[in-house]
Amino acid sequence: RVALTLGSLGDLAAYEGRQEDAENLLVESIAILERSEGPDSAPVARAYQNLGLVHRRFGNIDDAERAQRKALEIRERRSDGVDDADVAEALNNLALIVRARGADAEAARLYRRALAAQEALEGEDRRGLPATLHNLARLLESRNDIDGADAMYRRAAEIVERDMPPGAPTRMTIFGAWAAMLEGAGRSEEARAVRDRAAGA
Repeated sequence: RVALTLGSLGDLAAYEGRQEDAENLLVESIAILERSEGPDSAPVARAYQNLGLVHRRFGNIDDAERAQRKALEIRERRSDGVDDADVAEALNNLALIVRARGADAEAARLYRRALAAQEALEGEDRRGLPATLHNLARLLESRNDIDGADAMYRRAAEIVERDMPPGAPTRMTIFGAWAAMLEGAGRSEEARAVRDRAAGA
């Protein structure tokens, strides 16, 4: 309970912009969880993930990467080498950090591994699939691989179009990014069709 309270206080401090307090509270929370739950426990992995997100929020990319790699290592050990939903989440988080320091090739490998893991899952465990496709699409777009990005956006759009109503934030984000890319690539008619699909037309 103390660890959870410290973690919540750390998140609050981060929200309020108190970097040092946030990081110290989260580190203390991790230390308590490692003693009480075990160093390879799910709560410890989650706490390292949250610490990584806070480091990233304040621009500490190196510390963020270390924390996210630690979260991934724990989840890999817990899954006995199988890339489950938790491992896929950790891969996504690490990919965001790796990309922030300019390592696009490594980020792409992490996204593709997360994608393969999520595609092998079923039901609620696949809920992160559209976000992974979207993240990979954005990376490919940034590298001017328009066809590759288009394929990822298309797959993500098919999922959110099926599972979410028009106006849902995730659906609008994916369709909006896809349409903007097509417009920027001079494919205005395709972009218009994507916007119409986003609206449920």
